[in-house]
Amino acid sequence: VGDQGGLEVVSPSVFAVTGPHAIVDWVFIELRNHLDPQEVVATRSALIQRDGDVVELDGTSAVRFDSVPSGDYYVTIRHRNHLGTSTLVPRFLSPTPTIVDYSNPATSTYGTQSQYSVNGVKALWAGDLNNDGRTIYQGPLNDINTLFFTVMIDPDNVDQLANFVIVGYEMADINLDGYTIFQGPQNDRSKLLLNTTLRAPLNTNFLSNFIIMQQLP
Repeated sequence: VGDQGGLEVVSPSVFAVTGPHAIVDWVFIELRNHLDPQEVVATRSALIQRDGDVVELDGTSAVRFDSVPSGDYYVTIRHRNHLGTSTLVPRFLSPTPTIVDYSNPATSTYGTQSQYSVNGVKALWAGDLNNDGRTIYQGPLNDINTLFFTVMIDPDNVDQLANFVIVGYEMADINLDGYTIFQGPQNDRSKLLLNTTLRAPLNTNFLSNFIIMQQLP
């Protein structure tokens, strides 16, 4: 059930904004039943600003769910190549805006280590390049293969170079800098390794085949 069901349209002028309120990407939000968090009540897409705020498709307003009544809902957020997360407890939502700050360490989320902390700020786990709800550096169904083949089969990579750099908006761009790099300086592969080994508190043995699972109700 969605407010717009994938038919969202954004004015090009929204993407012309610069500075901290510049739009850098989009996210997918779910409201879930407060009695049964596995039941998704409504969904919609929203935009994310450079400063981390999630806003309406006009680029500035608070996100609205016009199709659901005021009440308590679990709030889930997903991103195209990150693992999603959900509030641990329902939040009361109404026409008066409610702030759900997933970057705040005080905001409890569902599961164990469903986010990671960097410089005192909580973030979504990056690196789910094949969109299977897991981040894996090495082993079956790993995400590195997705990165590798994205680079190798790019039409502009005529010589099939492993260090070819794709410039643009790509699912395999782990750090969202506009460059998809498998091998070479500032490559995305090393960032995925960093997440699954050094940043994952449950990976006490620093195993390269450790799996970070998406944890949703």
